[in-house]
Amino acid sequence: MKKQNDNFVFYGKWIRMAGKRQLKKSSFYLFLVGVLFLLYLVQNMILPSAKNTRIGIFAENGIYAEKTKEALLHQEGGLAFVEVSGEEELKNAVYRGEYDCGFVLPQSLDEAMADRDLTDSVTYIYSTATTKGMVAKESVYAVLFRFLSSELLKAESENGTLFEESSTEAAEAVLAANERYLGGDEIFTVNFVEAGNADAAESTDAAKSGKESGADTAAGVLGSCIFAAALLYGRYRFGTEYETIGRKLPGRSREMIRFLQILIPLFLLSVPLTVIFAVMQNKSILSLIPSMALLVILSALWAFLFSFCFRSEQKYLCGMLGVLILSVLFTPVFFDLSVYVPAVGVLRRVFPGYYFYKMFV
Repeated sequence: MKKQNDNFVFYGKWIRMAGKRQLKKSSFYLFLVGVLFLLYLVQNMILPSAKNTRIGIFAENGIYAEKTKEALLHQEGGLAFVEVSGEEELKNAVYRGEYDCGFVLPQSLDEAMADRDLTDSVTYIYSTATTKGMVAKESVYAVLFRFLSSELLKAESENGTLFEESSTEAAEAVLAANERYLGGDEIFTVNFVEAGNADAAESTDAAKSGKESGADTAAGVLGSCIFAAALLYGRYRFGTEYETIGRKLPGRSREMIRFLQILIPLFLLSVPLTVIFAVMQNKSILSLIPSMALLVILSALWAFLFSFCFRSEQKYLCGMLGVLILSVLFTPVFFDLSVYVPAVGVLRRVFPGYYFYKMFV
């Protein structure tokens, strides 16, 4: 019993000493200020949500514009096409992040079909944060080419020239046209949406979805920053203090001290970050405590175990850089990689930042 009490006293003294030492370091405050500045920037960024699969579509009066719109609205798949009532509204919605990108189907699409030439027939609207544009363009292209193929067959049948060419020549001609359209942007007139195109009068209500996605991104950034801090403090195992003092302690005490050297500074960082982040998100501080506590504990444990994989600080830093890159890519910070690589949805579960992000959103 006395030995157990002695251990509590020993660890208590060590925690106070380690805490005071962290609070005296300028690097601690520089890191804290850097994270807060990064959160402020991200919070005010207007980005489509990482989970946003909505694609805006506006169709002018026209037979094929209407047909294409209806086909896209009712098609099944990972993208959800949504009808918009006007081109300017679509541009503003893409800018605000309501839609990942958008398409304008003009009335002149009927003439393009009649001329058998789809070059520049559709306006493609995107922003700097569009991530699913290529997939969306393929969907639009597939529908248009289906209609064009049908018109070509009708025309050839009416002219009686459908079977004049050999099947090989006809196939080669169709494949060549297919490759030409797939390989470029002949169908699409690119319309880049500059930041600031949204009407100023809509700035409060219209930017709502953009700010919501900015909040999601901020949660991912905060989780990644705490995880990065844990890995940085995991270097303690390779420092002179551990070599001169830590290694002389008994096995259990030695490892506990190593873990506390990661956990204590993370706790000190998490307190002001939780309070400020709650204020930024208009959330209760108490509601963020469970998710932040889980993030801190998992990050500290991750860094503690990860340091065992290396025998030198140089190798540890190289491994740490690789893990941080994977963490940012796999956790939906700025975009959701699992949309393109489904396996990421499973692999991301090994990173602590993912659980903070999921609990927040």
